[in-house]
Amino acid sequence: MKGQLTKQEQTARESARKRAQRHFPITDKTICRKCGFNRLFTGSMTRNHIDGNVFNMNPANIEFLCLPCHAEVDSEAGAWGWNGAFRMPGEALDK
Repeated sequence: MKGQLTKQEQTARESARKRAQRHFPITDKTICRKCGFNRLFTGSMTRNHIDGNVFNMNPANIEFLCLPCHAEVDSEAGAWGWNGAFRMPGEALDK
């Protein structure tokens, strides 16, 4: 089914996210690149892969965003369908 990741793809993406967490830690000095929000509690800041490729660990491809800004960026990029199923940018939604 379009938009559905295989178990292997899900595992690879999760491993990439964990690598990003190790290489780009969020600290109490981390601020949202979009709105300037400073982390108030654990989990309020996220890492965003600017090009959408979670395997691209180039520091220029990583930005820190608060949860609302990250959701907005993903929505603008069209990375999430109406049902929350992940899809690649530019991929048509199944109706």
